[in-house]
Amino acid sequence: MLARRALLILGIVGVALLLVAAWNGSLRRQVAQATEPLRVANHEILDSKAFLDSVIESLPVAIFGKDPQKGFIFTLWNARSEQIFGLRKEDVLGKTDSDFFPKTQVDSFREKDLEVIRAGKTLDIANEQILSRSLGLITLQTRKVPLFDEAGAPILLLGISENITERLTLEEALRQAQKLESLGVLAGGIAHDFNNLFTAMLGNLGLATLHIPEGNPAIPYLRNAEATALRAAELTHQLLAYSGKGMFVVKPMDLGKAAREIASLLKVSISKKVNLRFEFPEGLPLIMADPAHLQQVMMNLVTNASEAIGDVEGEILLATRAVEVDALQAAVLHPGSPIAPGRYVILCVKDNGAGMTPEILSRIFDPFFTTEFSSRGLGMSAMLGILRAHHAGISIQSAPGQGAEFCLYFPAEGATVREAPAPSTPVAKRPTPGGTVILVEDEPEILQATGAMLRKAGFTVLEAMDGVQALESYRQHPGSIRSS
Repeated sequence: MLARRALLILGIVGVALLLVAAWNGSLRRQVAQATEPLRVANHEILDSKAFLDSVIESLPVAIFGKDPQKGFIFTLWNARSEQIFGLRKEDVLGKTDSDFFPKTQVDSFREKDLEVIRAGKTLDIANEQILSRSLGLITLQTRKVPLFDEAGAPILLLGISENITERLTLEEALRQAQKLESLGVLAGGIAHDFNNLFTAMLGNLGLATLHIPEGNPAIPYLRNAEATALRAAELTHQLLAYSGKGMFVVKPMDLGKAAREIASLLKVSISKKVNLRFEFPEGLPLIMADPAHLQQVMMNLVTNASEAIGDVEGEILLATRAVEVDALQAAVLHPGSPIAPGRYVILCVKDNGAGMTPEILSRIFDPFFTTEFSSRGLGMSAMLGILRAHHAGISIQSAPGQGAEFCLYFPAEGATVREAPAPSTPVAKRPTPGGTVILVEDEPEILQATGAMLRKAGFTVLEAMDGVQALESYRQHPGSIRSS
């Protein structure tokens, strides 16, 4: 009897368990059906967040979120932010500007942040300079956007910053290059015309002097006029050098040797209180340069350095070295003398004088700009033209009270052997007076003055303004034209 009751109880329990299992399965299906939209929505949200995070991380601008009261928001700090500011995500969580930036900059940041929150409007900040932990002093273009709560009150802000340092540098380089190019064209045109005028003037002064007997009281005045015209002509030569149109005769040169050769001249050209020091290592590559113009450049830099030191004790260092210049280094040199990446020999002139302000540095190569009352202001501008003609570059480092360093970059020729002696050229035979010559010159004043000189020397002169006239004169006087 007991056994039968036990079997009956077990049967009831089994049926109950089956019913419970069936009910659970139905319940799970109902729950699954009811929660499927939520599950799909959750996946969509997660997918959208992943997509948004991917977009934010790939943007070429820094994205960051800030709570003006609590600091940076961890979730809004992308890879570009790390690169620009030099701070990792985990470093900025809950921190404030004062943890990373100087107080003056923190005050500026906070003022602008609060302006965005108070006004509830976007704020654009152009050319904002900051000190980055990874990049040093950089310039940012920043937009700060307010973020609102459910009630519509601005509580947070979103920052978007772009590093425009390189762009500004390139834009400034382009402006400087365009300015210098325009000035060069103008200077070259003026110098060419003045050069012709001075040539005619000096020729006529020379002829006048020849026709006046020695001892005539007019002779000293003519010679003073000639000396003045020569000084004026030198100005035109400097203008031509600035425009890159001067006369250049280049040859292989050892830069250090060239500096040593004029060391004595440099020493007597500067203050006796200034110590002139040299560092010229052996074995540097040769450069291609015009010796006279190279000496002019070195003399100009050294005398300027001496004037910057003034009437106190100081030191000027002349040093040479060979360097490899990459594209980035070439881009930051002075835009008035652009160079290509490659191997260069550098001549640096460094002084411990007064230094220069940014305003002076920006105008240092402008024609006729000078800080010296007695100067004509053409030395530095002429030097820039000489460097351009040599495909050489220049960099300048200076600040008030910290002296100045000028480094000239000359393309290396590769060879380090001693420069070969220049091949001797046969001396042209000086023509003896007499005979007929054709003189071709398109400037009437120069044609007249030169023709008079040749006639004074005993020649018969056939004047021509161009090649067509010269050929016509040659046909009209067959066999009488001198060929030597």
